[in-house]
Amino acid sequence: MTTLTNDGVLAVAERLGIQTMPLVLAIGPSRPTYDEWTATQHAAVTELTGRGVIDGYGEVESDLADAMHVLAKPDRELVARIHRREGGPIQLCLVGRAGRHALAMRSGDELDIGTVWSDGSGSAFVAALLRALGRGEPADIAAFTALASDLAERLSTARTAAEYTDAVYALGVDASDAPRYGLAFESCHAYAEIVAYAHDDGVTTRPPCAAVVYETGRGRIVVAPDAAPDGQIWSTVTPGTDHRVAQVISGLIDMLPGRRWLPQ
Repeated sequence: MTTLTNDGVLAVAERLGIQTMPLVLAIGPSRPTYDEWTATQHAAVTELTGRGVIDGYGEVESDLADAMHVLAKPDRELVARIHRREGGPIQLCLVGRAGRHALAMRSGDELDIGTVWSDGSGSAFVAALLRALGRGEPADIAAFTALASDLAERLSTARTAAEYTDAVYALGVDASDAPRYGLAFESCHAYAEIVAYAHDDGVTTRPPCAAVVYETGRGRIVVAPDAAPDGQIWSTVTPGTDHRVAQVISGLIDMLPGRRWLPQ
């Protein structure tokens, strides 16, 4: 993985003839005037050349160049936006194109970009997501399933442990289990929203739902979406073991066209 700033990514992209990057990474000019932008690009090139990322002939290091080209025109994309109570957001994406894969993660102005191996299961994405979230134990809660729209509406209006308890109780959680959810959601200090995209022939599609991982003071909770035959979206809420997170990512991939990570 190569560490770059936003300006560094722009400098590398210019040398590779790349004009697009995944939207989640929010890459773009960060200076208000052309003169300032030119100056920052010159400084970025100087810094990258000093590190050997760009050589004396203006060529970009091969692994980074490969990753950038895959990021520019992916066939498939897994995206996570991690929101934290303390510290800024983290953006993460794994992309695949013609059997090649690249991973990129942004925190503040710093990005880590590189090629990765993937077997099509999203395992590289899961590993990066868990590293970004940090070590966590699964919450001691009872699993339940509810309509995704009902779950989102009730959780979005709750603020206190009592309100979260009432919210999940109304969705069918047993009275003896609901308080555990209340205490967990009240102590949530980070959460990740995860979506999948397919890019085929200039058309971008995505499943009509997202997965969510909550990091709480009472452990990790995972919300997994599922589309019923009648088109309704359901959410299953479970303790967030690492294995369960991997299952949820595989479930999102299964909702892509062809039910595959990479098109045939």
